[in-house]
Amino acid sequence: MKKLKFGLIGCGMIVEKQHLPQIIADPRKMTVTALWDCRHERAATLAAKFSVNAKICGSLPELLNTGVDAVVVATPNSLHYEHAAAALSAGRHTLLEKPMTTNLEEADRLIELAAQHQLVLKVNQSFHYMPLYCEIARRLAAGAIGELRHVRCLRGTSTSPDKGWAPGSDWFVKKEFAGGIVGDIGIHMVEMLQWCCGQISSIQALVHNYCHEVPDHFAALLNFTSGATGILEISWVMPESVFSLEIYGTKGVLRVNRDQSGFTISSCGGKRIAIINAAQLPKCRSGILEFLSDIQNGSTDAWRSGRDAIALVDAINRAATSEQAEIPYQCKNSFKTINLRC
Repeated sequence: MKKLKFGLIGCGMIVEKQHLPQIIADPRKMTVTALWDCRHERAATLAAKFSVNAKICGSLPELLNTGVDAVVVATPNSLHYEHAAAALSAGRHTLLEKPMTTNLEEADRLIELAAQHQLVLKVNQSFHYMPLYCEIARRLAAGAIGELRHVRCLRGTSTSPDKGWAPGSDWFVKKEFAGGIVGDIGIHMVEMLQWCCGQISSIQALVHNYCHEVPDHFAALLNFTSGATGILEISWVMPESVFSLEIYGTKGVLRVNRDQSGFTISSCGGKRIAIINAAQLPKCRSGILEFLSDIQNGSTDAWRSGRDAIALVDAINRAATSEQAEIPYQCKNSFKTINLRC
């Protein structure tokens, strides 16, 4: 296969920290040839920082007409559909940052566009490429704690992303850009729980916006098709950062370290039978390399985890409004056996 030419649509923190370094790490297979950001200077600064010899474009149509083979869409949530639809219509393979879109209707239209043009459409559900969570998925699939009974997941911080890891990116907390914690951190954690613990059949939820015009705190009760239950608590308004993930089964419990440096597995009697250090785990293939592999293999369903993640977020939002359990509208037969390609 010829070297894949990438165009970067949006040049913010996720591209700087993840996508661009992953592309240039394998120059024999991939290269960045064009960048566009609504802030022209940000694209130019990013290219200079990584010594990328690429065209700095003044518009999205200009980027799509530079001859790129694929694009990474990493713009604010409300623009994902517009930018991905333009890329697919122009015949470009498309990797989207999560969330895939702001609603299921838009997600399904993108899937139809990709099929129509025989292109790969993928969503960067980045937990799938983290050694810690790949190993958790493996252990659970192998029956390390028996049949699952209950999971508890708490992830909270005292700041929203615009004040934390992406300073100044205030679209995270604005309604006009479809910001909010459910589609930011919530989508990561609920999709991870389904990936690792099995299909979620219904969700009840309480969602609040305490300090922002968008949701900044929620708690959800999960029902799994296996009969297991789960509690998911996500917040930007905690007095301090906190993380906890405990997964209970018929034979024991898996507990992730607070700093996510690893996890332990204990038997029913409380005896530790495994201590896993994440730093010693084999690296997973990056999201960009997975995308490249999907293109090489002509994948027609690379979008599935991203689309199902939107369905789970949609169910959380509907449940918050209806005040009753809601069923995620996942694609028929979309839930698959755990992906162990690491």
